[in-house]
Amino acid sequence: MAIQTAGEQKYYDLIEEKAKKMRTAMIIWISFLALALISVFSNILLGAVFGALGVFLAVRNRKEQKEMDKELERAGDKTEFFNQLIAPDALEVPDFQLIVTRDYIVQCTREKLYIRPRSEIRSKDIATEKGTKVLILTDQNGIRHEAARAKKKDAAAFDKICRALQAEE
Repeated sequence: MAIQTAGEQKYYDLIEEKAKKMRTAMIIWISFLALALISVFSNILLGAVFGALGVFLAVRNRKEQKEMDKELERAGDKTEFFNQLIAPDALEVPDFQLIVTRDYIVQCTREKLYIRPRSEIRSKDIATEKGTKVLILTDQNGIRHEAARAKKKDAAAFDKICRALQAEE
């Protein structure tokens, strides 16, 4: 997908690290498949092992891509979603890879992309685990997501997120 608006650019800047990880994984599985093709001429067993590993990594990479696409589908009207990402009232917290807009909560870590309409968030709770405050979002299906964990250096950013989401202790 070609980037056409500033909102799309903001979204791709947010998911950049995860996208790099996925591109690297794609290069690796393609390399394994190429290695399998080359190896099959000298050692069929070795070629089969490389091929199986390449297929396994390809399936895993594709599954991760589909999960990211599914998360973006949660946004519904993508034009409105991208416009809200660049709106002046959007709260961007780079420390937590989080953007809070008027209608959406968007977070991208190395492991996971999380996009939810704010209307689907049932509760926003602040819990304390091992002396650390944790912001936990629960959606209407009961699925919990740890949005932020306050460390001493991130305390101000954590408080800012909690105020924006009107989280309760």
